[in-house]
Amino acid sequence: MTAFLGIALDMLFGYIMGIIVALFAIGNGGVHTFGYLKLREKKKMKGTLAAGFCSGMLLAILGIVVLILLSLYLSKM
Repeated sequence: MTAFLGIALDMLFGYIMGIIVALFAIGNGGVHTFGYLKLREKKKMKGTLAAGFCSGMLLAILGIVVLILLSLYLSKM
């Protein structure tokens, strides 16, 4: 919410926070994908890991979109 409020008020701090949040979202997707692929081979799949994989992938995709949009907007400033 801090990043959203900062971007809505056109503050540089908001854009920096938005970039940080987007990077964390991309990292979340990477960690869940790595964990899913590593544990899939051992047949120790749990329901929460598979759910984390699905939500992590969505977070990673949206994080990439947010990062691209923020970089395009900041390059035009």
